[in-house]
Amino acid sequence: TTTHEGLRININNQEKEVVLLIKWRGRSYVQCSWERPCDLEKFDPTGNTAKGKIKRYYQSQHTALGPNWRAVLEERRSIASSTTSHHHHHFVSNEAKDGNEKENNSNSNFG
Repeated sequence: TTTHEGLRININNQEKEVVLLIKWRGRSYVQCSWERPCDLEKFDPTGNTAKGKIKRYYQSQHTALGPNWRAVLEERRSIASSTTSHHHHHFVSNEAKDGNEKENNSNSNFG
């Protein structure tokens, strides 16, 4: 399995919950799913495999990004999100300004 971490935010009360993006063994990447670590551990038939994999994932992030690895990842997500929305906004602005969608598609910043 391949794992990536994210946050699920409950819009009603702004609670944040850690979720892991799981690539399941024997399944395609289309079938990846976001799962809470506690659910992975609860439904692990061995009682130990999920816990060990989650621990190794956290250790690898700590090694690669340092003790504040969660903050580093969140900052990267925030930058990526603002860059994506900036490019999209720029694209829409050009399209509206020029009124020529076909020309703007070929000259956009998407690559």
